[in-house]
Amino acid sequence: MLLGYRLLADCVAIVHAGYVAFVVIGFLLIIIGIVRGWGWVRSFWLRAAHLIAISLVCAESFLGIACPLTILEDRLRTTGGVASHSRDFVGYWIDGLIFYDFPP
Repeated sequence: MLLGYRLLADCVAIVHAGYVAFVVIGFLLIIIGIVRGWGWVRSFWLRAAHLIAISLVCAESFLGIACPLTILEDRLRTTGGVASHSRDFVGYWIDGLIFYDFPP
């Protein structure tokens, strides 16, 4: 049962990472695509989805609320018997990437 919560928490983390990647990489691809003349970056639906995704992040930041995906992942991890992250999602994973502890 506890393993199920941990697995769900990992799934939420994957979805969250995908969301962050869509916002960050999507922005870069849109800028590069405009310069290079890629037609697909001018798609109304892509641009609308990207604008909505960025707007949600900005609204959370402006209102000072935690991301619902971070809250859900932390709750699932705690219920699954694992300590939750000590910081927000992005900070936690960026620290993990920058300060990765390679085995000797």
